[in-house]
Amino acid sequence: METTDDSFTSAWSKAQFPPENRAFAERFTAEVGISRYRYVPASKRYIAATRRDGTGELRIWWGYTTGFTEGEARRIGAGADEVRKSATQGWLVSHPEHRDLSLRRGNASTKQQDARLCPNCSSYQLSVTGKCPSCDED
Repeated sequence: METTDDSFTSAWSKAQFPPENRAFAERFTAEVGISRYRYVPASKRYIAATRRDGTGELRIWWGYTTGFTEGEARRIGAGADEVRKSATQGWLVSHPEHRDLSLRRGNASTKQQDARLCPNCSSYQLSVTGKCPSCDED
């Protein structure tokens, strides 16, 4: 597998990720501080974003990014559909366009979801899509 250093724009273009996620990814990579981008054309393509401070890399996938610290994930992912510990690399934050991450989730013992209570009734945990089982009944 051959990889080359890229600009953010070049790596994003090569990866062919959704344009709806680009502005979000540009904002958090600027906030974290990235010195190098590398498009990785693996079977599941991603962009490796090396941190300026040398503390590791973010892996930007089609609908989510892994490699955040818990604090970064909670700050950057505020309002995201999913913020949780990644099974493979640090913390995960979903992108605005992400499909259903729960389909890729695996078993609950290895991955955790950030629990959010319904703002209306404060009694039930919201689903991944933000629905309350009590207040949002059909």
